[in-house]
Amino acid sequence: MTFASVAAIATAVSVTATLVLSLFWRMLDGRRAEWVAHSSKSTWRYDGESPQSAAAALECEVANTGDGDAYRVEVTGAGCQVFVQGEKRTSSHGFGSWREQFALVPRMGSGDHFHLTVTCDPGVWHEARIVFTWTASPTRFRRLSRRMRTMRLSDVAPRPPLTEEKLNEEWGGYETVEHSIPARTYMPEEYTPDSALPPRRTRVFSRLKWRLSVLTGRRA
Repeated sequence: MTFASVAAIATAVSVTATLVLSLFWRMLDGRRAEWVAHSSKSTWRYDGESPQSAAAALECEVANTGDGDAYRVEVTGAGCQVFVQGEKRTSSHGFGSWREQFALVPRMGSGDHFHLTVTCDPGVWHEARIVFTWTASPTRFRRLSRRMRTMRLSDVAPRPPLTEEKLNEEWGGYETVEHSIPARTYMPEEYTPDSALPPRRTRVFSRLKWRLSVLTGRRA
């Protein structure tokens, strides 16, 4: 092998290594979205008839605090029901307010935020998760690359105590009575979870299957 051949091979190896390192660094240093929940408040939806019919509820703001945009953002619940809502609006007469609801947010830039309303069976509050899925870039090369992140409800806000305002007949006033959290609740149909709870980490295959079902939009 001549010196020229060795030099050519060395140059090709050097260029290839530089290209691979450059691509690898771009992957590590690329702009990305980061989700942070704040201003959270957990309450109860309780009809006053039986603690077994109570549902735990959570409201919070979620912001993209990363340095990259997120496209086709979808937020669902695993073991809970999640609704994505916009800014609170007030009627022109000043009576009543509402929030627009979204199934999909086309684009979330850095600093953008939305409102979440979550309803959950109190018995699974510590296992239920909010699931974020999004596309990092709308380009043809990466448009099929969906990303996913989950948040436990218990990491966003503590499960609220189950309380009720009851009339005290002895002194004629109302007092706050705290109930024990029921071991089993009977959630109304309108609070049906978006998808099942994720399998335990020890069940690797089942967990991968669950993750794939979320990323592809199929119910687990």
